[in-house]
Amino acid sequence: MRSLVTEVGREGLEPPTLTLASGRAPGQ
Repeated sequence: MRSLVTEVGREGLEPPTLTLASGRAPGQ
């Protein structure tokens, strides 16, 4: 989970919740 949060914070586009729901970082 920490990795996902880090990627989201890195992109700064979508919240961690969206990332978890998608299962992957939307930016990638």
